[in-house]
Amino acid sequence: MEYTSYKSFFGKYLLGTTYPVERGVTPPIGMERAICWGAPIIELQGMAGEVGKTGREVIKDLAKANEVRLSWHVPPIEEYELAYPNPRMNESAKSLLRQGLEYAKEIGAEVINMHPTQIVPRQPPDTIYLWRNDLSEMVVERIPEFEREKSIREILEDRERRLKAEILETIQRHDEFAANFVERIKEINAYIESVKKLPELTEVEKLMVQELASKLGFPPNFLQEREQVEKFLERLEELKKTYERKLEVERMYIERWISAFNPFLERTKLPGSGVEIGVDTPRRILELGYKRMIENFAQNIAEIAVDAIKKGIKIAIENNDARFLFSTPEEMRDLLEHVYMELEKRGVKREEARKYIGTTFDIGHAATLKPLRIKVVDPETLREKEVLIRGPVEYISRLKELGVPIVHVHAHENFGDIDAHLPVGEAFSEEELEKLKEALQEIKFEGFILHEPGPLGGLSYAISLMRTAPELYKTYGIPTEILGGISYHAPDLLLDPLHFKKRESYFYGTWIGDLF
Repeated sequence: MEYTSYKSFFGKYLLGTTYPVERGVTPPIGMERAICWGAPIIELQGMAGEVGKTGREVIKDLAKANEVRLSWHVPPIEEYELAYPNPRMNESAKSLLRQGLEYAKEIGAEVINMHPTQIVPRQPPDTIYLWRNDLSEMVVERIPEFEREKSIREILEDRERRLKAEILETIQRHDEFAANFVERIKEINAYIESVKKLPELTEVEKLMVQELASKLGFPPNFLQEREQVEKFLERLEELKKTYERKLEVERMYIERWISAFNPFLERTKLPGSGVEIGVDTPRRILELGYKRMIENFAQNIAEIAVDAIKKGIKIAIENNDARFLFSTPEEMRDLLEHVYMELEKRGVKREEARKYIGTTFDIGHAATLKPLRIKVVDPETLREKEVLIRGPVEYISRLKELGVPIVHVHAHENFGDIDAHLPVGEAFSEEELEKLKEALQEIKFEGFILHEPGPLGGLSYAISLMRTAPELYKTYGIPTEILGGISYHAPDLLLDPLHFKKRESYFYGTWIGDLF
């Protein structure tokens, strides 16, 4: 649809909106409301499976009939988690995304927008995520004050050495316990053999047997009574079985620890048993958790991205707000670089990958970084860097410097304190909005811009348009709210109350017009 009647929307860009599709409702009420508001682009929010076959047909027909372009916002929930390494959760998420990709192709959605994670919060500056390769588990490690001057590399190396030393010490200690039990069993066997050969024993040997018997509660002259000797032999057999059970437990413990940690230990011999453990080139036990999550996300999303590229659908990875990881430009660069490397392994050239896979520049999320100084770590060099972003304009400039392609934009605002999803123009100055529009044009952005409304829903979208394109809300210079009540839209209420000329106007419905 050509919108040539008005000078601007969001700079040169049309401003669409997002709207949740109601679960189990056919036709999708959310979409028809957004169309009624006149949105030229609609980003459907919700799990793909919430809309059935008939609902998808309605979405496709509504979009075609009203010349509306579509995208899909993957819900930011655990069911779609690809960054946190959890095979069961990740496989389930990929299955849902594959289904969503098929549905996106069916309805004609051009972009799939998703968060890299919504379950991994950003930790305080004195805390880091570490990945335990031995346990396949993420741990949160607090850095004590006396270590805060150390680099991340030094901290990792110290933890690695300490952990491996503790593991080896534990294995060696239990190996010594086992060796001790072996010796005790040998001694008991020797005593049993001695008692069986009682008449042949020397006086010294008899004294040794008598000494052991007294420790076990037998009288001094027990050797002279056959019944007492038999009881002593029974007691020795019981004692032997006790040590054999203890030995079995220790050996099981040692085997379990060697099985779990052998690939991480340097080759050495256990002092008790003489058994050789470890390898010539041991693996690391600890990795930087941030790096592990980047690699995990890249490997998982690359599987989906290959099919998305074949279908001509873009995948836009959204910068999180400041509460979560992957909220800074540097983190988005790291994430996408690994995605591109994974796609290259699968035969997708980097140039093509950058065309289809990039970031969603979420303006409101970028604004939440205003008051913060965030430490980020290069996943390859492990060097730390402090990031200070003073607003969305600086954020988009930094993305440009880092070479991060922007394929999608979410427009909403806040004052830097919480992710409030306020309408456009409610928190930012006009100067800042103009700079944002100029910055998008400077990088030759050609994607969608979607307003993500908060609790106000469609009214929030209307307010955003009033800020960015006030001419849409006037009829012959008179504000439409005076002519027809508070309006979400901008039709010519006097000449076209039934919206026969809807193609000539950007917004073609009001709360009055919706009655028709």
